[in-house]
Amino acid sequence: MLINGYEAVVEFEPVTGIYHGEFTGITDQIDFYATDEAQVPAKGGRALAMFLHQGECRRNGAGGQ
Repeated sequence: MLINGYEAVVEFEPVTGIYHGEFTGITDQIDFYATDEAQVPAKGGRALAMFLHQGECRRNGAGGQ
């Protein structure tokens, strides 16, 4: 699945009833979870945005704050 231009693998975990996604091709592991298939793109997008924002803060010397 493509989320905001980044590839993610999403699997449904039947025991828990939760969708688990993980972005691929990124230096760190970015996981996200959703309880409904329709939520997957939004939840993945938020996880990706937080990751990218933290990286930007570190590059700018803000210490991730």
